Amino acid sequence: SPFGYNLEIFGCMGCVSGSHRKNLHGASVEPSEDTRRVVEKILQVAESSGSVIVKDRHFGDREMRCLADTVVERAIKLHTLHLEGCSCTPLGAAVIAEMLRSAHLNITSLILISNPLGFEGVRSLARTLTSLTLGSTEAPVNTVKKAGGAVLREMLDSNTTLTFLDASENCVNAETCRAIACALQKSTCAVTSLRLANNAFDAEAALPLSLMLRINTTLTSLDATGACLGLDGTRAFTYALKRSNVTLKVLNLSYQILPFGDDCAEAVAEMLEENAGLTDLILDGNSISDRGCKALSVPLQKNRTLKRLSLVKNGHTEAGKHIGDTSAIAMATMLMVNTSLICLDLSRNRIGELGGATFCRALADGHPSLVELRLADQHSDVDSPSEASVCGHLSVVLCKPNTR
Repeated sequence: SPFGYNLEIFGCMGCVSGSHRKNLHGASVEPSEDTRRVVEKILQVAESSGSVIVKDRHFGDREMRCLADTVVERAIKLHTLHLEGCSCTPLGAAVIAEMLRSAHLNITSLILISNPLGFEGVRSLARTLTSLTLGSTEAPVNTVKKAGGAVLREMLDSNTTLTFLDASENCVNAETCRAIACALQKSTCAVTSLRLANNAFDAEAALPLSLMLRINTTLTSLDATGACLGLDGTRAFTYALKRSNVTLKVLNLSYQILPFGDDCAEAVAEMLEENAGLTDLILDGNSISDRGCKALSVPLQKNRTLKRLSLVKNGHTEAGKHIGDTSAIAMATMLMVNTSLICLDLSRNRIGELGGATFCRALADGHPSLVELRLADQHSDVDSPSEASVCGHLSVVLCKPNTR
């Protein structure tokens, strides 16, 4: 059977078939009756559903060995193995890796969250994936946390069917980014979605990724949430997306650790003037204020590809800069001529009565494409009941398509 994998190894860093079961010291050992009972209960569900889902810190290597042996011996058809918060070590990872090679299995989802697999455990799983002939699946995913860039590089270099790589919270640095970027430049790489959230990588690390974007023709989604891009890193990305890249559809630069303010927003706006590929742009939790928001609104008057723009919770409280009524007026004006946006999210900012009223007037006759305008949870220095009622009323505005 062809294999496709959804592999998630969060916070981590054999099937021994037949009757030869060994403990950590290599001695032959049979599973205890308690272990057999636990495994049998799990497999009663698995035989009908095809899924093994365990969230128990007492489920460790011995239980995994017993489960894997039983699955192979009974030829149980599994498509999902989900072990969360368990106690599987590198030995357990080796058992899982061997089980994956069983011909009758068609595992499409392997989720190992918060298991002490260690580097070697993750490596053994990665090598198993690269040694198998993988079939196509809708969204094969590989997620590795705290496993090191070498493992990521090894998987990418050898695997030609992997389409979604999540390396979030993996201490990704410039060296790792170069390794990933190098792999993604190859014509054999099939990765379409890359998630590098919460790695705090800086402009130096962003540079090889931006160079990759000028060449890569398969990547459609890039998540750099929680990075330290700064203005230099932002410009590196936006320059690559101006004309060189038309395949990237989703870009997430939310919650940057270094200030992502109006200068960065203006760099993004310059990119939107020429980019003809992006459909989703997420800039939540940054320091963008009225100036940056106004800059973003200008290219969107002509841009016909962007479908979703999110600017949730922006501004700089200490500097007294926010997304407020001035931003709302600019965005409302943009919506009067824009014909492509489906969703505009300005929630958790400081838009008041004036801004809300401006949106109401701009959308009074409907909009050709807008489905959602989100203005929930606005904060204001002015304690006005009428303002609160307007903002509350506009938490979600549904605009029916218009023929104008």
